[in-house]
Amino acid sequence: MLSAEIASEIIKEGQSFCNKGSKGRNHDFTSRDIGIACGDAVYEKMNRNVSVDLEDPDVEIFVEIRQDKGYVFTGSEKGVGGLPLGTQGKMVALISGGIDSPVSAWLMMKRGCEIIPLYLNNEPFSDNTTRERAMACIEILQKWSPHKKFTVYEAPHGENLLAFLNNCDNRLNCVLCRRMMYRIAGEVLKIEDAHGIITGSSLGQVASQTSENMLAEMYGMEYPIYHPLIGLISLKLRIWQEK
Repeated sequence: MLSAEIASEIIKEGQSFCNKGSKGRNHDFTSRDIGIACGDAVYEKMNRNVSVDLEDPDVEIFVEIRQDKGYVFTGSEKGVGGLPLGTQGKMVALISGGIDSPVSAWLMMKRGCEIIPLYLNNEPFSDNTTRERAMACIEILQKWSPHKKFTVYEAPHGENLLAFLNNCDNRLNCVLCRRMMYRIAGEVLKIEDAHGIITGSSLGQVASQTSENMLAEMYGMEYPIYHPLIGLISLKLRIWQEK
């Protein structure tokens, strides 16, 4: 038995050990049965003075049964929690280079969404440092997706802003800007066969993020728009302070 082989290599003379078993639902034996069977095998395998201690052992051996396979390990590392990346489909994530958008993208990744980063380039209304910050944020997010390289999109948005300034009521610029961003993101969504759009909006944080404006920005859209930070401004401030 594999657990006994591993135990013989790691348990030293005079040490105590315990076996902890776990399993899925579709088995006619219990987790306790696993622990007992593996513990007996370990005890029989050892040719040195060892003891069983279920409360505070020197060495723990874990055996996990999933379907028709068994996994034996001697330790675990706590992760960030959530769901496996990719299990909840793909989302287009608007990344601006500030703290809001990458935190929103990461929270959705944590819930199992594969993200497709989209940067809207506002030149000449922004300089290259804004783009560099956005790309740096995307690089950090990429570290949380080691199994798959992001497909990163960048689209010009400066001419749209100029058209709004020259042809529209300036009080509506922010709403029109955001609505156009969603339209561009919607085209990326279609290309990538994604399921929604992620933003860093937080209700009431700035003038453009009132409930009325956010409704106008999304009105008539054919796809869902997700705002993970909608009521979590304190979370963003805490993350910013920690940085």
